[in-house]
Amino acid sequence: MNIFMTYKSFIVKYSPKTIDKLEYLDIYNYLKMLPSMGFFRNILVGDTSVGKTTIIQVIKLYLKDTYKIMSYTDYINNANYITNLSNKKIVILIDNIDYINNRQQHKIKKIIDNTRINLIATAKNITNILDNIEMRCVVLKINSPPFDYTVNVLETIAKAENIQIDEYTIKYIVKDCNKSIGLAINFLEKIYMIKEKASIALVQQLSTNISYIVWEDYIKSCKLNDLSKITTIINTIKSSGKTMIDILSSLLMYVKYTSLFNCDDKYKLIVLIIKYIHIFYTIEETYILMYFFTNKLIILLDNICLKI
Repeated sequence: MNIFMTYKSFIVKYSPKTIDKLEYLDIYNYLKMLPSMGFFRNILVGDTSVGKTTIIQVIKLYLKDTYKIMSYTDYINNANYITNLSNKKIVILIDNIDYINNRQQHKIKKIIDNTRINLIATAKNITNILDNIEMRCVVLKINSPPFDYTVNVLETIAKAENIQIDEYTIKYIVKDCNKSIGLAINFLEKIYMIKEKASIALVQQLSTNISYIVWEDYIKSCKLNDLSKITTIINTIKSSGKTMIDILSSLLMYVKYTSLFNCDDKYKLIVLIIKYIHIFYTIEETYILMYFFTNKLIILLDNICLKI
């Protein structure tokens, strides 16, 4: 038998299968009450790799004995049959509803106008969802799991798969992945596949992106106006061989997902980063502009409090 047909990725193998495994969520108690609610419409909103798809799969298993679970395409294709059903509770599950085009979203809106139909959808960007759908739903925020929870999950997987790794390295991985449980599990699987004892040096070697730890160090150094350290960090980033657009795109992702800033401050930083990405696209891409960018960043951070 082909090994690639039988191999299960860590994400598939160790994803939660029962509702009690979602106890770390702020909305856990709400999700537990779904079978007894009778009527609900929810959009679960969260960033990349916080586990939205996993959560909706757990909900599907949790509700299957109480409700008829369907995708919206299944519902459309079986509309005539379903309309003849009496007192049948239906739940439509939609993963990444914000990726669906407007035409299809209008069809979904018509479906949920039928008060018998329950809905649970996931989304990353709520602004890509029709207002008419959002107004009919309760929006629930999905945050990344707590740091200690993610560390515990990785320790459990490492023990089950006989991966040689210490707690300090696991914590480094979780921090490097900005506490994203999906990214952290995938990174641990990468270590498992190369069959080497894990270490900080190995993690840094395997990392294909600029580490979130590097960006955190860079931001804090800018806040402290530590020019010597800032120069060292910029030189290290330059040595990675990445283009300036890739470097600032990586910083943009870090700013979006870090907990160092509140939403208003994130907006100010994102505006600055995008301005310089535009400069690199339209004028010239040169590393010297990184120092001009850093100077603007230091000035901006003077009026921003970090959540350290």
